[in-house]
Amino acid sequence: MDNFGREPQLDAGEQKPDTRSTDYPVLAFYRRRSFQVTLLAVILVVLAVVVAIFAASSSENQVKYVQGDLDKISVRGRAGATPVVKILGKIPSDLNQVSELTAGTGREIYENSPVLLALYPFSAKDGTSLTETGKPSFRVGLATSEELGTTLFDAVKNRKEGSRLLLVRSKPNSDSELIVVDILPTQADGKEAPPEESEGILKVQMTDYGPVIDHGTVPPSVLSIQILRKGNGAQIHDGDSIIAQYTALKWTNKEIIDSSWRDGIPVKVELEGVMSGLKDALIDQRVGTRLAVTIPPDAATGDDTVVVLVDILALAS
Repeated sequence: MDNFGREPQLDAGEQKPDTRSTDYPVLAFYRRRSFQVTLLAVILVVLAVVVAIFAASSSENQVKYVQGDLDKISVRGRAGATPVVKILGKIPSDLNQVSELTAGTGREIYENSPVLLALYPFSAKDGTSLTETGKPSFRVGLATSEELGTTLFDAVKNRKEGSRLLLVRSKPNSDSELIVVDILPTQADGKEAPPEESEGILKVQMTDYGPVIDHGTVPPSVLSIQILRKGNGAQIHDGDSIIAQYTALKWTNKEIIDSSWRDGIPVKVELEGVMSGLKDALIDQRVGTRLAVTIPPDAATGDDTVVVLVDILALAS
């Protein structure tokens, strides 16, 4: 019989229970009910805390879902880092879609502006990387349909540096093409370094036309490295190749030796092919860093002290 709120039936000769007894079923039920409510409240509070912690976690640990028809693609990771892709359902062979996974906050990409793209191709069947190392290929140049191709140009146009896109494109008689596209900054995006690292003999002012560098009259006799911006990307090692913006000039007359800032298009730099002083300055630095380096003649070109300003934008090897 149901005892919840109902007086129990008595057998013959059985005494009716005292309603003041704490063993009376109704009171026992309400005590259990109170405990259940309290327990539920505690569980809800714990869940709320867990949800709040998860929501506050960085986008690097969050999963982005992109839905095309009823099929989903999961992309994990922040822009600028190697993504992890999972295929959660069959991708339609005729699906053509560009989705913005992360909205950047940097410079806007417009037609004929310099652009640096990292492309990560993946299998549309199982999400495995289609490169041996999992590293991206890079597209560096001007944002035009001639240089990037119509599909890629249309995907990045009017978006901002720091954005991550997912490009899904159908291919005749083949599986769909799936590419994660990172629109990387074309200037160092690290945080401003503290004075003890940034201050030194070189004074650098960034303008719309590139850096303007000033210095005193007496060059240092040893390699001098000023960290103007400090990145937190991949670390540079001996033998690596980087993608960078740079300008190099002679100390004596400030004659520019070479500069990527003439057109604003980043270039690939092999560490083994640069001045020994610049190589020493770059090793162990991180992507996103801006360095102002003063190199004595014996570690530079041999005839003059050389000043180099370099933005480390990506690790290319």
